[in-house]
Amino acid sequence: MLEMKRHRYYLHPRTRAFSLTEMLVVVGILIVVVGLLLPAVMRARQRAKQTQCMNNLRQIGAFYTEYADRNDDDVPLGISRFSDPTHKGPVPINPPITWPSYFTRLNQYLWVEGAPSSAMGPFFLGRMITPDNAKLLYCPSEQEEEFRWESHKPLFGRALAGEPVSIVTGYAVRPIELLWTHDHVKHTVEYPKLMAKLNEHINHAIVAEHPQLQPYSHGSPKAEVIHALYGDGGVRAVPYKVFETSFYEYVTIVPFTLPGTTFLSNLKAINESDPKARSIWQDLDRYR
Repeated sequence: MLEMKRHRYYLHPRTRAFSLTEMLVVVGILIVVVGLLLPAVMRARQRAKQTQCMNNLRQIGAFYTEYADRNDDDVPLGISRFSDPTHKGPVPINPPITWPSYFTRLNQYLWVEGAPSSAMGPFFLGRMITPDNAKLLYCPSEQEEEFRWESHKPLFGRALAGEPVSIVTGYAVRPIELLWTHDHVKHTVEYPKLMAKLNEHINHAIVAEHPQLQPYSHGSPKAEVIHALYGDGGVRAVPYKVFETSFYEYVTIVPFTLPGTTFLSNLKAINESDPKARSIWQDLDRYR
């Protein structure tokens, strides 16, 4: 007898692939979702950078207070220059320009060819600022490579090793007529005999993202903003429109010259002889 074998047959459900139309719909939805989320993510990142920039300035303000407490209220502010006006220095100026009493544009140098300078140089000399925390001297949103942390990070260690390097910070100091005069041969500095007193600048902007140089790093193209530290330790976000008129005059008052390198242009950066004058830094003062 033939044995009849039972065979079991299983029905397997057929898998159905996505159609091209369905895939395009899914891709379209993803693109829309990403398009909605990306601007929010970018805005959040920008706000985080703005917060970091303001925190940098608050820490710098703490350094100013600490330094003033240790040094009879003296604080570093003012301008860097060379004793030899024909020396081109770390930032060559071409063509040569007239040498006034000082250049208000040179208020961003922490270190000049081996010696401390007006833009918080004594903080580095006294180890309040070190290579480990020097990043706070640079805004994380800075657009210009010349003023970015990445461009200057290696220089701090070299400066401590005694090399005659020059270091520009991402923040400028108030360009009052206190001259830090550097000897590029001996790599020394003659600093002001009468330093600025913090108490005299309690209501003034003393450090800021450089208001004399565009572009600015915060806000929108039509509503730019800079951050400024005041002598009382407060930090403000200052709209460009606050000092727009003074800035325009600063860059145009003497045609065909670099702003901040002539007497008239200097007065549009700051006019110490007239407390009521319209100038860039005095406009910042009034916004306080």
